Amino acid sequence: MSTSQCANDIRSAVAALNRGDVSGYLRHFGTPSARWVDGIDEAFSLNDVDENLGHLLSAFDGLHLAEELLFGTDRYVCAHWRMTGRHVGEYFGAAPTGREIDVRLCEVYEFDAGRVSTTWTHGDPAVLLGQIDGPAISDRPQ
Repeated sequence: MSTSQCANDIRSAVAALNRGDVSGYLRHFGTPSARWVDGIDEAFSLNDVDENLGHLLSAFDGLHLAEELLFGTDRYVCAHWRMTGRHVGEYFGAAPTGREIDVRLCEVYEFDAGRVSTTWTHGDPAVLLGQIDGPAISDRPQ
């Protein structure tokens, strides 16, 4: 069974992000490209995504998206990610805590003309903030 080109494009985009290359990540997205996030009523633009990713990379040392599951067709790709890192910079008003984050999320990507045209991000955005404000990962119930 072969992997779709679209799935390979998502892997390539995330590899760029994991290297800290936001521009390399965004090269896989068309213009315009809407990103819908659970719990938020308006889609994020590519400029919003660029800004947020830059903020994440500066606030979390070693920020990394690990692939837990990724599959797709020539139009849609679904990915389950595990995002990890250490909180070293201000993030949405939270001062650096040095705490580790471990957040799981799922994204569905729609492709048009070889680029991502729409992304749906599923997960609770409050989980990350709870991890940097709450007890350390090692102190959390399993």
